[in-house]
Amino acid sequence: MLKLLIKSLKKSSRLKRISKRLSKPLDRTNIRVLLDRQQTREKYLDELLDLCKSDENVFYLIKTFDITDCFLKTIFHALEKICAGQYAGGHYVPASSITYASTLKFLLNHFDGQNFSIKNYDHYNSSLFIAHRLIMYFDKGETGEVKF
Repeated sequence: MLKLLIKSLKKSSRLKRISKRLSKPLDRTNIRVLLDRQQTREKYLDELLDLCKSDENVFYLIKTFDITDCFLKTIFHALEKICAGQYAGGHYVPASSITYASTLKFLLNHFDGQNFSIKNYDHYNSSLFIAHRLIMYFDKGETGEVKF
């Protein structure tokens, strides 16, 4: 039990550090700084993916759904594009969403590789629904399956 708690604390600490780096806004006024920042950001995104794969439950989903690092990065970037790129409940939503099995499973069930999809919703409203649901999930400190 103590071993699991320590492992969880280490994961949370790493996630917090990586999230802080990934959530920094890009300065689009200086192209040189922007390019350097994008390279650094890519390094931290790779570190985030390593963290994801170190979790047994997340790794199981990755293998079960047969998803690649590129696909996980696509989900991460898609979340940022649909306005989920913000903090909620101490979590940077795109990073935490792919790092925990419950939220990753929710995303994998509603992402077709390009867009989020919720039954009876168009693309735009599906994206808003996903962003809102994940923000509320972390803001309220929910655990377990993401329900709606």
